[in-house]
Amino acid sequence: MRGNGGVYTAADAGRTISVEAGGRFDLVLNSNPSTGYHWKLAQAPDGDIVRLYHNDYTTDSPGTIGGGGHETWTFRAASPGSTTIQMQYVAPDGQRIARELTYQIIVH
Repeated sequence: MRGNGGVYTAADAGRTISVEAGGRFDLVLNSNPSTGYHWKLAQAPDGDIVRLYHNDYTTDSPGTIGGGGHETWTFRAASPGSTTIQMQYVAPDGQRIARELTYQIIVH
């Protein structure tokens, strides 16, 4: 758990994430960029309420070609309000959607 917001996965999609203003929270999503598929923000949150702080990829099996891992998307809660984050796992062309996740965010 980082900050006061927590760590959320695909299993948490559709749920409401509550976080204090100034806090951070992570979306940790399984990914395998060796296939060309990757996560992207389909609907960015309202930047007055929540801002993307950082995102990166970590392999689950270093040294293994084609091994998967996870992408960690870290957000910072800027000010009170509510917004939505919509993530899409897209094909290499960036158009075909393999999976879509939506998170409701409330900042206190």
